[in-house]
Amino acid sequence: MKRIKGPVFGFYGGNDNRITATVPKMKEDMASPGKPYSPAIYEGAGHGFMRGGEDPIPQPARRMQPT
Repeated sequence: MKRIKGPVFGFYGGNDNRITATVPKMKEDMASPGKPYSPAIYEGAGHGFMRGGEDPIPQPARRMQPT
């Protein structure tokens, strides 16, 4: 935790219990030294759900939008 210099944003799939189970402990661990941590859990999504936007022909809802 000492080496973390900036805020940490976590994006988790609600159906990925192995990973989402660690979120409460991580919140606690990050709060103790005052490190910013913002988790977001997407219910119904599984592990690696954001990678769907990299599909050459992704579903419209997952398509990456240019910035």
